[in-house]
Amino acid sequence: MKLPAHWLIQSCKTRWNSVCQTFERLLEQRWAVTAVLSDHTATKLQDARVLELKDEYWQLMEDVAPVLGALKCATTIMSAEKEVSISNTYPITFSLINSH
Repeated sequence: MKLPAHWLIQSCKTRWNSVCQTFERLLEQRWAVTAVLSDHTATKLQDARVLELKDEYWQLMEDVAPVLGALKCATTIMSAEKEVSISNTYPITFSLINSH
């Protein structure tokens, strides 16, 4: 499939940025995930039914991932320890509002 050989990322409820990483990785590996779930030699039918994602869920991830990515970037910048971050508040807020 010519996809990067990456592991899937599991989200962690105490770190909201992990949802962004989970969505990004699932979208990157969508066709590999779908192929594994549809291969009954690799995945039991019962497991595949539970794990399979509907097209509407894939679409939701595609729609939400850019927003979460922008928030993740803003969070990373505002969490800096060695730089003055209050001066970044307006540019970050302005760019988030105008990009979505």
